[in-house]
Amino acid sequence: MKKICMTLLALVLVAGCSSKPIEPNANKTTETPETNNVKNTDESNNEKKIACTVNSDSDKIKTLYIMEENQIVSVIQETTYGLTKDRDKESIMESMNSDKQILTAMYNVGYEIIETDTEITSKITYNISKIDEATLAVLGLMDEMKTDGKYDINKVVEGMTKVNATCSEVIE
Repeated sequence: MKKICMTLLALVLVAGCSSKPIEPNANKTTETPETNNVKNTDESNNEKKIACTVNSDSDKIKTLYIMEENQIVSVIQETTYGLTKDRDKESIMESMNSDKQILTAMYNVGYEIIETDTEITSKITYNISKIDEATLAVLGLMDEMKTDGKYDINKVVEGMTKVNATCSEVIE
């Protein structure tokens, strides 16, 4: 878990600490059906989703915040590592499998590893009521983002855009 957490933290810091501010570029981000800007038609449970994505070279972190009645209840984080000639596929898989064992034992998270010829993705689903503050911070959820004891999605999006994430409402 330390390897992935440190990698995620390093990726966010590298993306946010460049010498020149980076303007989000819609042409560089690959939109998927989960991140299209269309209104959510499911009004029955008042569910809303916000996706924030950070790209760095051949890697990508997509964090999906799922809310019910404007309260974040779960987070799905997909970390994609592009495979290059300088990247050891086996060590990435070993690290992900180790993280999967630790996270599922500690937090009972959903953890999926998706492997293709060009990339490896870990998809982790967290119930935020069951994880600690340090893990919440890795997911971009800081104490100062709370209003009345609940995470304020507007503050979360503001914090994520400060580290050069591109955020948008998800429509299904």
